[in-house]
Amino acid sequence: MKELRTKQFQILTDINLVWDFLTDIYDRKNGSGVAAPFFEHAILASWMDNSYSYLNRFWFDGDTVGSIATRESRLYSKNPIL
Repeated sequence: MKELRTKQFQILTDINLVWDFLTDIYDRKNGSGVAAPFFEHAILASWMDNSYSYLNRFWFDGDTVGSIATRESRLYSKNPIL
């Protein structure tokens, strides 16, 4: 482990970091989640609460992305189905 640090996600400059991280960790054979394009769809989707996007953060180990923390869905909804 090198130097741990965090950085706030900024969509215009960091989307490639997300893409590279998600394609590096994705393993279709072992079912390790969904491929990278899902994140690009999710950050623009109606079900994602973008008012909390300022909380999205990267965790770095040195210069390498080790984790991404995001806030995806609403805590509550006026629609009982959601």
